[in-house]
Formats: sequence, structure tokens, C-alpha cells
Amino acid sequence: MRVAETEIFHHPLELSKSPSINMLSSTIIAVFLTVMILVSPSLTPPAAARQDQKPSVATSESPAKEYSVKERCERYTMKNQGLEREYYLYRPEGLKAGAPLVIILHGYGGSAQNGKKAMMDVADRNGFAVCYPQGIKDPKGKPGWNVRYPSQEGMRTDDVKFIIALSKELQKRFSLSAKNTFLTGMSNGGDIIYLIAMRAPKAFKAMASIAGLQFSWMETEYSYKHPLPFMEVHGTQDRISEWLGDPENKGGWGAYIPVPVAVGRIITVNGCTEEYVTELPRREGRNQVTLYQFKAGKPAVKGGRPTEVWLYKVEGGDHSWSDKDMDTCSEIWRFFSHWLD
Repeated sequence: MRVAETEIFHHPLELSKSPSINMLSSTIIAVFLTVMILVSPSLTPPAAARQDQKPSVATSESPAKEYSVKERCERYTMKNQGLEREYYLYRPEGLKAGAPLVIILHGYGGSAQNGKKAMMDVADRNGFAVCYPQGIKDPKGKPGWNVRYPSQEGMRTDDVKFIIALSKELQKRFSLSAKNTFLTGMSNGGDIIYLIAMRAPKAFKAMASIAGLQFSWMETEYSYKHPLPFMEVHGTQDRISEWLGDPENKGGWGAYIPVPVAVGRIITVNGCTEEYVTELPRREGRNQVTLYQFKAGKPAVKGGRPTEVWLYKVEGGDHSWSDKDMDTCSEIWRFFSHWLD
């Protein structure tokens, strides 16, 4: 079904009259925060374990539920920073040399073998490889990506460097496209994407965070310096990664800023000048998903197409891939495919 796109704030033919992106993004952030303060029953994150929830049952359009990552993928290892790192790679039958690559990062306490299986079905339909790397265990014994959670104190692994090195290893070893390599991840896997967007914004063609956060410490040491295509999917009732942030670290993960504010940082560095809102078709008995698209940003590469930022706001959504409310993996690839060379 084709989704109708509705313009907000200004008509696209009147862009010369539109206010600056700072004013526009600030307006949207203010609206989001005001609405959520009124409807949110609690702004204090619980001290629950921040771990991947079980994936929802796949629809009839997705046979991925019948196969595990371990069953459908090939297992490989590589050395990085003195450690043996493990990853699983899925290559659809008949995949050609130079095909695109999508790397998927699991959540805190999760595993590569329990990675998002539905992406393999999207890969079958669209012709790209999928890699599921395994995070290293922290001192508490929880696998994940080092974003300096209190539980990760003492970890010396630089996972930003590892993920970038992994992408280069995959491109070289399996003849995958260096120009069309994309990154996505959920929860802790989404958190580190914000860090990569600051430290290495040119490392991936586009990035998509699912239920991810930008921690306050990140912008005391780094900043967004280069435009990049970026996507975020987030539930407004996520009690693990709060939509409105946790500036006082009440949840114990470390202080972090509101999701709309974090996304607004990237909108600003991209210099987007067009904004649109779309309500996705609502699934029966499920939450409404609203897509906010910020377009006409500065190109990430010389002569490239203008960058965009897509924010999927899942009204009442929890800490998950939101795939009961939308076809998340297909939406991720829809976004990524805009940037294919």
C-alpha cells in the first residue's frame, strides 16, 4: 500500500520562505516533548535488565521464524585488538560480487545467534548480505557493545574500531561493496550507532538505530561534524530507553538525552531544510507509527544526493524492534536503498 505523505510546517514549493532548520527542528522537538510530558505516566526508567526482548512472531510474509541465524548463516572469526571476534554472515543464493552489506548489532545481553532474522528475508528479496557480529562480555558477563554503561566499567574494547574493521574485513574477504555498507542495531546496538555517527560518520553509507540512545558523555568528548543519512525507530512508552531521556541517570545506564533532541543534533549538522510527516497504515490492535522525514540536507559525499533523517515515532511502543507495529526490517532497507550507488 502506498502511504500518503502529508506536509507539515511549510509547503515544499515555498521552501524559500521556510525558516531555518534550527528553528524547525526546535519546534518539532518542543511539540514532541510537550505532548509526551502530558501523556507519559512515568519518566523514570526502571532498573530492569536492558536486554533484547524475544522477537515477535513473523508474519506470513516472512518465513524467517523457521530458521535461526546459526542455521542460515556461516560462522567466521577475526582477530581485533588482541581478541578473537565472532560473526555470522548470510549471503542469499546467487549473490553477486559487489553486493551491498548490512551489519546488525544485537542488544545488551543478546547474541548474534538471536539476531534479527527477518532481515535475511529482506536480503533474499533485495540482494544484499547480512552480518551478525557478536559482542564481548562485560565484567558482569553480559555481551554487548562498549558505550560505557556502569556495568561495562573496566572494558577496554573499542567497539567503534572493531565494527569498522569488521566492515572492511567483510568487504575484502567476501567481495562485498565498500560503497554500499550499512549499519543498524537495536538497544545497545543502537546506542553505539550514535557514537559511530560522531566518531566515524563516513564509515557507513547510512545508519539506522532501533530503540537507541545518545548518552550525555558522548557529546562531552565528541560531536556530530559531518552529514550522514540517519534513521531512528523508537517507542514513546519504552521504559528501558526512555523517549524523553534520563538526564539524571535514574535508570542506572548513564545519563542520556531525549530521543528527539538526539535526532535533532543530526538534523542540524545535516542542514535539512524540508520536513514531512506520514502516518503509516495502522495494524489492527497495534500502535500508530508516525514517520517524520527531514530532507534536503547537505550531501555526505561530494556530488552525492542530499542527506535525510527519518524518525519513526511509535505511539505507546515499548523497548523492541517495533515489528509488531510496522515491518521494521523492510523500512530499514527502504531507507538504506535510497543511498545505493
